[in-house]
Amino acid sequence: MRHSNIRFGELVKILRHLGFSEGRVKGSHMVLRYGSEGVVIALPIQRPSEYVSPQHLVAVRRAIVSAGIRSPIEFDNLFGGGNP
Repeated sequence: MRHSNIRFGELVKILRHLGFSEGRVKGSHMVLRYGSEGVVIALPIQRPSEYVSPQHLVAVRRAIVSAGIRSPIEFDNLFGGGNP
Protein backbone atom coordinates (compact mmCIF):
# COMPACT_ATOMS: atom_id res chain seq x y z
CA MET A 1 0.00 0.00 0.00
CA ARG A 2 1.32 3.42 -0.90
CA HIS A 3 1.70 6.04 1.78
CA SER A 4 2.42 9.73 2.01
CA ASN A 5 5.55 11.10 3.61
CA ILE A 6 3.43 12.48 6.48
CA ARG A 7 3.21 10.62 9.75
CA PHE A 8 -0.09 10.41 11.62
CA GLY A 9 1.27 12.20 14.71
CA GLU A 10 2.47 15.10 12.56
CA LEU A 11 -0.90 15.39 10.83
CA VAL A 12 -2.81 15.46 14.13
CA LYS A 13 -0.39 18.04 15.56
CA ILE A 14 -0.92 20.31 12.55
CA LEU A 15 -4.70 19.91 12.69
CA ARG A 16 -4.66 20.87 16.37
CA HIS A 17 -2.52 23.89 15.50
CA LEU A 18 -5.15 24.92 12.92
CA GLY A 19 -7.82 24.83 15.63
CA PHE A 20 -9.29 21.34 15.33
CA SER A 21 -10.33 19.49 18.48
CA GLU A 22 -10.47 15.73 18.64
CA GLY A 23 -12.47 12.83 20.00
CA ARG A 24 -12.90 9.10 19.30
CA VAL A 25 -15.82 7.18 17.86
CA LYS A 26 -16.27 3.50 18.75
CA GLY A 27 -12.55 3.15 19.41
CA SER A 28 -11.65 2.87 15.74
CA HIS A 29 -11.69 6.44 14.41
CA MET A 30 -10.53 9.84 15.48
CA VAL A 31 -12.96 12.64 14.74
CA LEU A 32 -11.57 16.15 14.48
CA ARG A 33 -13.91 19.14 14.51
CA TYR A 34 -13.24 22.72 13.57
CA GLY A 35 -15.11 25.31 15.60
CA SER A 36 -18.76 25.94 14.85
CA GLU A 37 -18.26 25.84 11.07
CA GLY A 38 -19.29 22.19 10.93
CA VAL A 39 -16.01 20.93 9.48
CA VAL A 40 -15.54 17.32 10.58
CA ILE A 41 -12.66 15.04 9.63
CA ALA A 42 -12.72 11.34 10.56
CA LEU A 43 -9.51 9.33 10.36
CA PRO A 44 -8.76 5.74 11.35
CA ILE A 45 -6.69 5.72 14.52
CA GLN A 46 -3.04 5.00 13.82
CA ARG A 47 0.15 5.07 15.84
CA PRO A 48 1.82 8.49 15.66
CA SER A 49 4.78 7.00 13.78
CA GLU A 50 2.66 5.42 11.02
CA TYR A 51 2.35 7.11 7.65
CA VAL A 52 -0.95 8.65 6.59
CA SER A 53 -2.42 7.12 3.45
CA PRO A 54 -2.56 9.43 0.41
CA GLN A 55 -6.35 9.03 0.30
CA HIS A 56 -6.75 10.29 3.85
CA LEU A 57 -4.34 13.17 3.31
CA VAL A 58 -6.25 14.24 0.18
CA ALA A 59 -9.53 14.08 2.13
CA VAL A 60 -8.09 16.25 4.90
CA ARG A 61 -6.73 18.73 2.36
CA ARG A 62 -10.06 18.90 0.55
CA ALA A 63 -11.98 19.53 3.79
CA ILE A 64 -9.61 22.29 4.92
CA VAL A 65 -9.47 24.02 1.54
CA SER A 66 -13.24 23.72 0.92
CA ALA A 67 -13.98 25.27 4.31
CA GLY A 68 -11.61 28.15 3.61
CA ILE A 69 -9.41 27.33 6.59
CA ARG A 70 -6.31 27.38 4.35
CA SER A 71 -5.67 27.76 0.63
CA PRO A 72 -4.24 24.80 -1.29
CA ILE A 73 -0.77 26.39 -1.27
CA GLU A 74 -0.98 27.21 2.45
CA PHE A 75 -2.02 23.62 3.21
CA ASP A 76 0.82 22.18 1.15
CA ASN A 77 3.29 24.50 2.92
CA LEU A 78 2.22 23.07 6.27
CA PHE A 79 3.90 19.84 5.15
CA GLY A 80 6.98 21.23 3.52
CA GLY A 81 5.39 22.25 0.23
CA GLY A 82 4.68 18.77 -1.13
CA ASN A 83 1.40 17.91 -2.78
CA PRO A 84 -0.65 15.25 -1.01
